[in-house]
Amino acid sequence: METFKMIEAMRQKNRFSSGDYTGYKNYLKVEMRGRGQGEDRDLYKLESNLSKFFIFNSTRFLKSNLRILRRNRSEFGVMYSTLMRGMVGGLMEKPIEIGDLLELRKRLLPYKTFVGQIDALLESAPYSFDTSSLKTRYMWNDIAIGFRNDFERDQFLEGKAPQDGGYDADIATFILKVENKKKRLLSLIKSKPTKIVCISKKVEKLLETLDRLKVVLNENLVESAYVEKMINDTEELKAYYLNIAEFKRCLKWDDSIDGFKVPLSFKEVEPQILEVRDDLSYVSRKCLRGALSKYLEKSLQPTKPAIKVPFIPVLFDVARDYISYPAEDKNMEDLFKKLHMFK
Repeated sequence: METFKMIEAMRQKNRFSSGDYTGYKNYLKVEMRGRGQGEDRDLYKLESNLSKFFIFNSTRFLKSNLRILRRNRSEFGVMYSTLMRGMVGGLMEKPIEIGDLLELRKRLLPYKTFVGQIDALLESAPYSFDTSSLKTRYMWNDIAIGFRNDFERDQFLEGKAPQDGGYDADIATFILKVENKKKRLLSLIKSKPTKIVCISKKVEKLLETLDRLKVVLNENLVESAYVEKMINDTEELKAYYLNIAEFKRCLKWDDSIDGFKVPLSFKEVEPQILEVRDDLSYVSRKCLRGALSKYLEKSLQPTKPAIKVPFIPVLFDVARDYISYPAEDKNMEDLFKKLHMFK
């Protein structure tokens, strides 16, 4: 199977996968120069003949491959020969059975170009097989994703995006991006819950990716209650961290912080999310001193409009009849207690 892996990589790198068979043939021609006789040269000759078949639509190149493969009884030789005989089709004395092609397809699932060849062969006469029946579907929450085979589905579950185009591939790609962004966000919250600015940026990135996924779904007339819920949850988390960041910057406490409940999508890191609300030790002492100074300065200034005091000696008790000061701010008092300002 290593030989198929090498050919697949060669095809992907040198235009075969994009249908440029002339470009691929020219690459093989260069590679064959200076190579002596042997399996190594035969490999390039097989692929060169296959390219010529696609260019000139002549089965004589496939028959040439079958002659080369007569002396190669390795696993690769037998499997490649089966594919060639299937492509020659009705001209063979004993055509390949559809079951043999399906078995070959199953064994070559990791190699996209070979699976594509076999599918095209199965769909044409004399087989006329419906290859859509070979596809598999996977439910990501409430979104159905189609894959050409179980191998591609398993690759997706391992975090690898499909390489081909189409609606299902686009959906799978954006889903993986969403999962990756969320995974990184949760990891940061778990390990460094007080990194407010960094967390806010990752929340924003997750929200952007979710919005792009929603656009792709809308373009294909697909609705997802799960994606909508996750967008709403992420927006709530974004607002929470923005309020926390504003408080850290200038000690402006938003009442919504106290009433915040961790959205369902982020329940697994609930303790870390609430930690920045309940434990304010991460706020720097310099910031605290500056906020306290501003608060005291404001508290000791008379409220406007100022009341003129008579030009006579005024005792403190009498002065209170003329000068008014701001009332005690209970919220600020509670906040300073949280911050341990008076310890």
